[in-house]
Amino acid sequence: MLLEWLDSFDKTVAVMGDFNDDVLTSSSICHVMMAKGFVQHVTQPTTERGTLIDHVYVKTSVYDVQSLVLPVYFSDHESILSSFTL
Repeated sequence: MLLEWLDSFDKTVAVMGDFNDDVLTSSSICHVMMAKGFVQHVTQPTTERGTLIDHVYVKTSVYDVQSLVLPVYFSDHESILSSFTL
């Protein structure tokens, strides 16, 4: 499984994308990722329908991670800007 392979890395790992699993209602994917030590950094809806299906999971002990949802004109998905600072 991909998460087991990612566990072999001792550095910061980020997994992000359109998971089609709404964190605002109930997210089985989010629960699995959190159990593996990842933190979901997107906290507001990412689609025009008000769902949060675009996730940014980060496992790190080094970086402060911030994610911001930005509107996009030609898509029903918004853009996500993530920053990693020491």
